[in-house]
Amino acid sequence: MNHYRKLLALISVLIVLSSPCVSAYSTAWCESCHQLLVENDGLFAYNGSEFQDLTWKLEAEELPYEDGDFLSIVDTLEVANAGNLTLIYSYPYDELYMGVYNGSVPITLRPVLPNYVGYARDFLFYNGSIFLVVNYGSVPHSASDSVFRLDPKTLNVTGEWGLSWEARDTIAPENAGITPYAWVNLGLDNKNRLWARVDMIFPNTTVYYLYHNGDFELKNETPEGFHIPEVKAPFDIAVEDGIRYEPLSFLPEYTPTRYFLIANGTKRDITKEVLKLAYSSRPLKSLYGFWSWEKNEWVVSFRMYNLPVVYRVSGKCREALYIDGLPIAEYNDSYVLLGNGTLSWRNYTVETPRKTYYWLDYQEDENVYHHVWVQVYRKNDHPLVAFLWEIRQNGTTTEGFTAYELTDEGFKIFNTTDERELGKNLIPPRYIPVNGEYIPNNETGTLQIDHENNTAFIINNGRRIPISYALADKTEAVVVGNNTFLLITWRDAYIVPPYYEPLSVLGLPLCSDLNTGMRENIPKISVLAVVAVILVGIILWRLETR
Repeated sequence: MNHYRKLLALISVLIVLSSPCVSAYSTAWCESCHQLLVENDGLFAYNGSEFQDLTWKLEAEELPYEDGDFLSIVDTLEVANAGNLTLIYSYPYDELYMGVYNGSVPITLRPVLPNYVGYARDFLFYNGSIFLVVNYGSVPHSASDSVFRLDPKTLNVTGEWGLSWEARDTIAPENAGITPYAWVNLGLDNKNRLWARVDMIFPNTTVYYLYHNGDFELKNETPEGFHIPEVKAPFDIAVEDGIRYEPLSFLPEYTPTRYFLIANGTKRDITKEVLKLAYSSRPLKSLYGFWSWEKNEWVVSFRMYNLPVVYRVSGKCREALYIDGLPIAEYNDSYVLLGNGTLSWRNYTVETPRKTYYWLDYQEDENVYHHVWVQVYRKNDHPLVAFLWEIRQNGTTTEGFTAYELTDEGFKIFNTTDERELGKNLIPPRYIPVNGEYIPNNETGTLQIDHENNTAFIINNGRRIPISYALADKTEAVVVGNNTFLLITWRDAYIVPPYYEPLSVLGLPLCSDLNTGMRENIPKISVLAVVAVILVGIILWRLETR
């Protein structure tokens, strides 16, 4: 038991393991409009002094503009250069859509290839055409690398070469499976000739194809200086991601992100400037929300450019909160902020686990899992943040939590394998395990949906209260407040009650706009009042002098 407790303590906050993160952002330079495009959970442009959101300027032909469709575009969006062309492309529903950006909006993405498309890369502009490598096939498991040639004006396919299969059919075809076990890269040589390199396994070998007279020909030579020309821009923007946090629900993940402007050999943090742009636009996704038990208001976070866009909702308006980090709770009028491997509250900052899985039997997988499961509870009227951990050793699995309970003296940290010690789950699961089976949860805040009868209910202190079925059907999580609930969907969050006409957080006006409107009306009212008083005074004076 002592050894077990030492092991639990070992994986608590005192263990802070470094985890390399893979960033999924992309950038491209637009020479004609002198803008750098940055794609990272949204799309924006920067010209060296000003930012411009382009996320909501995207359109896709033959694709309905609905929530799911739009998110499928943005979630797979990338940008790239092909020579001086600036390409914006996406894989909605595993199809390839693409558009050419020249500074004008809206940006139309056209269907280029049907599914299945795994990825597109190695963009080149050569002899008046766009060349690229696409992982393409009828189904994911049989997709293979092919080279495509596109018309830059219409983006129609004008040529296709299945070079990965062609190389396999030439070398050891008996070693092929449902894929050729070969991968293609495009590049130019020192003589500015276009080549395709095919790297194979079974056996490990590389072959080269030269593009000549409109076709790729197998050559018994190695091109010198094989490369893709870099587009030179006067500045660049780098994105650095932190730990990937995932709540124990269906809410989107949160990744602490920083933006850096790189120019003239310097690197400057511009995260606040990008965050300001995020607040000026409609956020892309919902992120999190919690009830302030002290101020009786909701604090709701959304996501744009992978940054948290946070509002406090009081009354009939929302107020923007420019916060560095994600607020996940409040205690004694101060927010509890989730950072990159840290929790902070006032002047207290503690380190938190940087991973969830500790598979001690598989040392080679030690650095594979870089996401962290996190959940917020309420215990003895104090917020408690819990990080799930899982240990696999000697063929057995142990699960538990590293808990951080807020007190007046800061964070009280302890480990437990009993979730009941954490208090009340503020995002109750719809189903709970009982004797090896999952049954509907009847805790306050649980959403119950009857799809056959198109009805929905929310549990509140044992009562089943009817709620809007249309909203309930797209709700991913319900957060419990004080006789109020926050229903979080992918694109918005809704406050109930009212139950049948819940309040859309993003549909509420900004409090600053309401205050500005009141201030603008004040001088007009004052002037009219003064004029009225003067007129009344003149009339009374004349009556007295008659």
